[in-house]
Amino acid sequence: QKNSQDNLSNGLQIKIYDKAEVGEGGASSVAGGLLHPFSPRGKLIHFGLPALEQSNLLVEKAAIYQPLCLIRPQLYRIALTLANVSQLQETAAKYPDLAKWMSQEEISTKLGAQSMGGLELRNGCRVVDVPLYLKGLWEECNKKAGEANGSITWEVIRSTQEDPDNYPSTKRHNPFSAMDFSKYDTVVLSAGSGILTDNLIKCDEEHPPFP
Repeated sequence: QKNSQDNLSNGLQIKIYDKAEVGEGGASSVAGGLLHPFSPRGKLIHFGLPALEQSNLLVEKAAIYQPLCLIRPQLYRIALTLANVSQLQETAAKYPDLAKWMSQEEISTKLGAQSMGGLELRNGCRVVDVPLYLKGLWEECNKKAGEANGSITWEVIRSTQEDPDNYPSTKRHNPFSAMDFSKYDTVVLSAGSGILTDNLIKCDEEHPPFP
């Protein structure tokens, strides 16, 4: 939000508009919360290690306010085919600090699952309750805003849909259409399906949704 000329010493004033409370809407509310740097075949994803490191820094911050967001300090990926066995054993050999191969018997004893063995992912690989994590992270954002002599607020804007049985509808009401954004220095649209389904951007023959 814009600062007046007489109040330039203030920090940033940020307002977030969403259709739900923090952690209660969209993909974030149903995310599995499996934190690790590997693809389904056990390959290290692009920038997987630094992403894991930075994600864990955020999780630790969130856990200060929401300690129950940390569900388990490790997770498991079991092998169900010979191809899985080969892939996951290769992962364990390449990344022993993160992945430990477990035999069929070890998996059965530890998890009670039928398998051909599997991986224990550890040392930063963990299971997170995503809604609680987001609530904790929001509290940290508020703390940081206060330290910077600024402010950050979250406002829920409800949208309506003319035909709730026709999803996604091309006739959704844009809940922001009547809002005055001139009071803000910058307006940022977060990428997501809601930008299109709620008509937050124009989408027609001249402005297709995808290039």
